[in-house]
Amino acid sequence: MWQSAFFGEAVITYRLYKVDREGRVFGLPHIVQCEDDDAILIEARKHLDGHAIEIWRDHKRVGLIPADD
Repeated sequence: MWQSAFFGEAVITYRLYKVDREGRVFGLPHIVQCEDDDAILIEARKHLDGHAIEIWRDHKRVGLIPADD
């Protein structure tokens, strides 16, 4: 986590991974910064493209957003 010099707000770096239908992660992660876990769960939905998305903060899995079939 780091402190934004401009706004004075703490942000957390998250990694978003695409997950195939067999549950395997593929491709490189998409890096996103948000204020907290609740915010990333909302933000991650904007990145749905037919694949589920697994969300990680450091070594903790924050959640899994199902595919937008």
